Amino acid sequence: MASLPTGSSFSVLLNRTAENSSSATPYTGGSDALLLTQANARALGLYQASGGGTDATITFGSGVTFDFDPSNGITSGAFDFVGAATHEIGHALGFVSGAEFLDQNPGVAEADTFQTPIDMFRYSTDSVALGLIDGTADTREKFFSLDGGATSLGTFSTGTTFGDGNQAGHWENDLGLGIMDPTATAGELLAIGALDLQAFDVMGYNLTAVPEPAGLALALALAFRRRRQG
Repeated sequence: MASLPTGSSFSVLLNRTAENSSSATPYTGGSDALLLTQANARALGLYQASGGGTDATITFGSGVTFDFDPSNGITSGAFDFVGAATHEIGHALGFVSGAEFLDQNPGVAEADTFQTPIDMFRYSTDSVALGLIDGTADTREKFFSLDGGATSLGTFSTGTTFGDGNQAGHWENDLGLGIMDPTATAGELLAIGALDLQAFDVMGYNLTAVPEPAGLALALALAFRRRRQG
């Protein structure tokens, strides 16, 4: 919390907006727009704790071969269904980035850009030098930090169009950072990592240990529980 800006608006490093003629050159912009998924809004007490609208809909294609039992590894040629579902639920819970919107909509007005709760901990070397978070769309390294950018805990993907080719609402690809890696391969067992849990913690979720599921060789299963208010 100590690293978050105070007040009703904040400054952010931006580029590719109408205000800088869609240039890739970063500049200091301002924002008062923080967008949340409905599930994240529930966790923060900004939306009713239960009931109301559906938080998300996830569809799995029948043309993909899935392995539904990760307890004995993932069959060669098949994809880890539990891992894929967990990844998509992670997006529904709030692991998304406003940088991806900017990446796919160059020339958008600065007033229409936005950040998400996880973006409030998204930095680059350039943004740290200015005391800002980084919401740009480009290939410069963006990293997750809880202390204003002094310490990098892991790196993010940087965008499908102007970045590294992967949606910004992910960890950087193939670094083993966690379940929110942007890609998976056939035969790969996917797992929630410590960095995933830290990210959801700062987004507003409590992490609660739950009993090990019967038949699964897991050291610890973790569930996300709505953060208590007060």
